[in-house]
Amino acid sequence: MAYLFSFTSLQQQRKQRQLLNIFTTPAGAVTYTGVVPAPGNPVAILTIPALRLDQVVVEGTAPTELAAGPGRMPHTALLGTKGNAVIAGRRYTSGAPFADIDRLVRGDVVRVVTGLGSFRYRVVAPASIAEPGQIDPASPTKASELTLLTSSSMTGGSKLYVKARLLSAPASASRPKTPPTKTELGIAGDPGAVVPTIVWGVVLIGALAMSVLAYRRAKEHLVVVYVLSTPIVLAVALMFYSQLYQLLPSTL
Repeated sequence: MAYLFSFTSLQQQRKQRQLLNIFTTPAGAVTYTGVVPAPGNPVAILTIPALRLDQVVVEGTAPTELAAGPGRMPHTALLGTKGNAVIAGRRYTSGAPFADIDRLVRGDVVRVVTGLGSFRYRVVAPASIAEPGQIDPASPTKASELTLLTSSSMTGGSKLYVKARLLSAPASASRPKTPPTKTELGIAGDPGAVVPTIVWGVVLIGALAMSVLAYRRAKEHLVVVYVLSTPIVLAVALMFYSQLYQLLPSTL
C-alpha cells in the first residue's frame, strides 16, 4: 500500500519534472509533424484551471507510460485535430492526476499545448461512467473533441470519462485506422510483466528466507545482520512491487 500510494507518487513527480525539461527544450521538444513519437516521450502540456491541474502528457497509455503522467492514447486522433483525441490518466496511484475529473462541469476549459499549437476545449457534459459492453468513450468520432479517461473505481472494469469540444479550428493530421488495444485502453495491465513479477517474487522469498536464517544463526550479532540484510530485502521488494504494479490496469 505504501508503494502504491506514496512511492509511485514520488516517482511520478520526478518524471514530470524530467519530462517538462525535455518538452520545453527546443532540441528535445516533440513536434507532431505526422510522425507518432515513441512511447513515453512528452507530446503535450495539459492544463485544467478548474482542477488546478498542469501535467506533461506522454505518448502511450500502457502502465509504464501512465506511471509518468497522463498519456495520449495510441490509435486515437492527435490532440488538436479532427476526431476523438483521448488522454488517459491514473486516478489513484502515481500522483493520481485524474483523481478529480469527475468534478468537471459543463463549460470548464481544458487547454492543450502540442507541437501543432495551443488548443482550447470546453467540457460539454459532466463526467460519465462507461460500463463493459457499452459504447467505448475512446471510439472514433467525426467531431473535433477531447476525451479524458480514467478508472471509475479501484476494481477497474468500468471507465470514468469527460468529453470536451474543440473551440478553435482543428489542425490537419491523418486519422487512425486501427483501434486501441486492451492495454492501451487502460483496462488491462502489461502482460510482459508476468514473468519478471514471478522471477522477482521468487528472489524476494529467497532473500527473506536467507535473512530469517541469518537472524537465527547470528543471534549475538543481530545489528550486523540487520544492517546487511535490510537494504537487500528492500531493494528486491522494490523490484518485485514495481513489476507487480505493471500488471494492474494502467488507469488505476
